[in-house]
Amino acid sequence: STFVHFILVQITGLLWALLSKAYFPIPEKGECFSVIQKAMIFPGVFLFVYALVLALAVTLNLFRFTTWYETALSKPSKDDQVCRYNAEKDG
Repeated sequence: STFVHFILVQITGLLWALLSKAYFPIPEKGECFSVIQKAMIFPGVFLFVYALVLALAVTLNLFRFTTWYETALSKPSKDDQVCRYNAEKDG
């Protein structure tokens, strides 16, 4: 679910940037930003920074899942233990 949340925030951030650029272009040199343009900047920057933090969270979650997987692979299963016991008993 962390990865899906990361993807949704990235898509929202990209759509916000595209719509902001399309409807409120950057003013020419010497012109000032309007109040609406300033209001559009804050959510865009927030989404960008939030997406960067989510990228870190997704990376750490993937690392945690891989360590769980490696731990599960390194532990012998009950079938392995039974086979080893029978081999020692017969042997």
